Amino acid sequence: MTRTVKSVGGANGTVGTVSVESVADILELELQTVIDEWLIRVEREPDLKHIPLSFEERTGHLSYLLHDVINRLRLDSGTKAPISKAAADHGDLRHKQGYTVAMAVGESRLLQVSIFYDAAQQRKTIGIQRAASRHCDDRGRGGCAVEGAAERVRASSILIED
Repeated sequence: MTRTVKSVGGANGTVGTVSVESVADILELELQTVIDEWLIRVEREPDLKHIPLSFEERTGHLSYLLHDVINRLRLDSGTKAPISKAAADHGDLRHKQGYTVAMAVGESRLLQVSIFYDAAQQRKTIGIQRAASRHCDDRGRGGCAVEGAAERVRASSILIED
């Protein structure tokens, strides 16, 4: 669900609009990125890597679990979320594959880290886009390319982070 909100954009007080996507929408769009990030983290964990699993055996459950999360995020506030069948099935499968409870919890923690990492990356991207938009608003509409301003903001943020 994308919604448009009014925003005071430039230093001169200009008002613009910004499209805001829900966390569920962003997670849905970034599903494969989250899975890829999760797999990188899992492969760094000796306890988890110790259990030899194929790519499908290791990651096949994630799209189901993440769709459960997405559906929960889309519930109206105050609505009780149903128990996740995907999570229960996954726990049973991991137990049969030789995982301990601690390993399953660790794997789940890595999924949370991957989701939060992706959300932070999305927030950074949105911040760059907003800064570029403000830069254009500050200079006036004539001749200012958002892409050019975004590149300048991105370049300056790289210098600041290093």
